[in-house]
Amino acid sequence: MESDVAHIRTDMVDVKADVRELKGEISDVRGDIADVRGEVAELRGEVRAFRGEFLGKVEALRAEFFAKLEAVNSKLEASIKALDSKLDVSIRALEVKWDASVQMLRAEIEKSAANTRIWMVSTLLVSSAGVVNLLWKVAEYVGLVHK
Repeated sequence: MESDVAHIRTDMVDVKADVRELKGEISDVRGDIADVRGEVAELRGEVRAFRGEFLGKVEALRAEFFAKLEAVNSKLEASIKALDSKLDVSIRALEVKWDASVQMLRAEIEKSAANTRIWMVSTLLVSSAGVVNLLWKVAEYVGLVHK
């Protein structure tokens, strides 16, 4: 039994030595953890700074993009207005030409109608003269008129 007690005492001394060694290692690990936490805090600060810088650049690019977009939009609107004005002028010129062509066509139609009326009247007169001549000859034949 004494040997068992001696053996237990030896094991206890070894365990105490191991515990002291573990306490030292735990202390080292805690130091390492503190270092890592410090580095993490430092990285967070750098990330925040980078994020702020990044967001600033993104906002600047966004503002530049929208400014250029607005400039393009303004140019397009000006071009569209210019085209509208040109179209209005062209349409007005075409309306004037159209009106002139219609007036000219009306005048030609009226002239043609007048010529047609004259032709019809002359045809009627010629036909009437033929009918009168025929009636005269019938009247002579029947004896209503003497030659």
